[in-house]
Amino acid sequence: MIACRYALFLDTTARDVKSAEPVYLRAIEAAPTNADSLRNFAVFLSEKLKDFARADDYFARAVQVCRNFLRQIDSLVDIPFPCVISSAYAFI
Repeated sequence: MIACRYALFLDTTARDVKSAEPVYLRAIEAAPTNADSLRNFAVFLSEKLKDFARADDYFARAVQVCRNFLRQIDSLVDIPFPCVISSAYAFI
């Protein structure tokens, strides 16, 4: 998580695009199921590097991680999937 935040800092605040990419990749390697890291890197790829094909892959991975997480939550309770999502937002 720290590596992801540092990569985001390099990308947005320091504007050090060259250094940000390897840090994003290390963050994803350390936590391949972290949807925030995957999404942030996808945004970086599309907005900074204009590498839309790779960005699409990372966006898809982030979405899959979120879907898997929601399925895990759904399996823990005895109510239909849409209700779990609306119940989760009730506590925010």
